[in-house]
Amino acid sequence: MFETLTLEPLRLPKDAPVQRRPLLRPAAQPANFAERYDFSTLAYSATFLPERGRIVLVCPKLLNLAGLLRGATFRSELGVHPVTALRRYRRHDELWVRARACPSRLSVVLDGEELSISVAVPDEAFAGKVVLSTLSRNNPLPWVRDWAAHYVASAGVEHVLFFDNGSTEYGLEDIRACLASVEGLSGATVVGVDVPYGPMAAKPPRGIALFLQLGIINTIRHRYFPHARGLIWCDVDEMLVAADGAGTLVEQAERSRLGYATARCHWRYAVDAAGEVPMHGDHIWRRDPETYSKEKWCITRGSPLARFGWDVHGVAGYLFNRVAMSRSHRFMHCAQISTGWKGQRIADAESLVRDAGTEALWQRAGLATSLGGGA
Repeated sequence: MFETLTLEPLRLPKDAPVQRRPLLRPAAQPANFAERYDFSTLAYSATFLPERGRIVLVCPKLLNLAGLLRGATFRSELGVHPVTALRRYRRHDELWVRARACPSRLSVVLDGEELSISVAVPDEAFAGKVVLSTLSRNNPLPWVRDWAAHYVASAGVEHVLFFDNGSTEYGLEDIRACLASVEGLSGATVVGVDVPYGPMAAKPPRGIALFLQLGIINTIRHRYFPHARGLIWCDVDEMLVAADGAGTLVEQAERSRLGYATARCHWRYAVDAAGEVPMHGDHIWRRDPETYSKEKWCITRGSPLARFGWDVHGVAGYLFNRVAMSRSHRFMHCAQISTGWKGQRIADAESLVRDAGTEALWQRAGLATSLGGGA
């Protein structure tokens, strides 16, 4: 099944007398801070977990809004839902409320304004499947298609869970159609979420106000992952490759006690040609010596780590990333597969060396090129 959905977050009105306080000090605020900071989202999602008798609301960092929600009265057609816990994580929070069954919506009155959010149960459409998931905005659809097709062919992916953060170049239906054209992919769920992603701080720690990605990852943990066989989290610019005979990273995770595996990310570059958009297959250049970005990961059903907070580069506070690191798998981090929102990743061609091993990998995978292999 190939479908589109839209998350409907719980948000304060724009003219609400109270908003989330700025997390960044003025000296650390970039020029686009007011546009990109999320002042008003209270929760991205609400999921009923029947085995716990609770609804979990996955929230941005609540900061000064925590007391407002902690003391609020949540209601539904089933009655009152008392708040039982507020759990704080690095870049997201979770508010837990009691429920004996799944209501259609959860409502709360704040400062005289009634706000509501829909409630869902863990999605059984993912049962037994290997899922590939990401959060994206305006990545060209040929990139998305090549990325998904590569994971279907080489990593055993059966379903793509694609979150789109308000793309302006195309709509959710265009993404759905793109993924439906991938041979061998059994389904895709395209979820629109149109809230601020967050600003990159001008000073370290630069990612402290990027709430959305962690909100989405932990929405996946509660709503989409519980019935899945395994889930790979990575960006559209990251291509997982394996040594000959190694099997898939999900299979490797399944064989481990942790039910979890990470793989190192190796930077690869394309040498630009004027007027051409690079593809993954053009990324056959590397620095000498080799350079790396932080690892990405996969997790499988039954993992003892699944119940802990998930993050961009791992789960459970990264405590097990090193011991779970695969020796037979790696991600190729394609530098020019980027819309440049974090800054340009262009490398001086004179500082690069052509990597024959990567070139052979892409040729075997049948990845498209647009630059003719560079100079």
